[in-house]
Amino acid sequence: MSNFADIYEFNPFRLDVRERRLLRGGVEITLRPRVFDTLCFLVKHSGRLVTKEELLQGVWPDAAVEENNLTHNISILRKALGEGATGQSFIETVPRIGYRFSAQVAHRNESQVDFAADPRRVQAEPMQRQEIRFCTATDGVRLAYATIGKGFPIIKAANWLNHLDFE
Repeated sequence: MSNFADIYEFNPFRLDVRERRLLRGGVEITLRPRVFDTLCFLVKHSGRLVTKEELLQGVWPDAAVEENNLTHNISILRKALGEGATGQSFIETVPRIGYRFSAQVAHRNESQVDFAADPRRVQAEPMQRQEIRFCTATDGVRLAYATIGKGFPIIKAANWLNHLDFE
């Protein structure tokens, strides 16, 4: 195994295999371990058809799992990659055979990564502190609200309806 981290980039994502991180524009997308492994396997074999059997062996090498586990992971990946919203398809389904990661992928190791562009290497802003404030409405009702950061406060009224469907 290489001493360098494998990093795969496919617009607008960065997949860091060693750190087990998927970033979209510098923002981390959290994936369950097997879903992450499924993405890694597909990305490492990008451009070619990967059979369902290969994926099952690559992601669950020592376990007997059903094909619906794989189908479920692919569904979660599509949502995480935003395929439905953007119209761009990263994972192509070949019915009854397997999947193909169809996005153009750039593979780098850590020595080739532009550290200035790596969001982990950028100096983080100091942690902002939440402030709780109070005010009195014109009818005499006391209100509490919290602020953090800059800008106008956003106020959400308490749930005045008692059913989640109305929330």
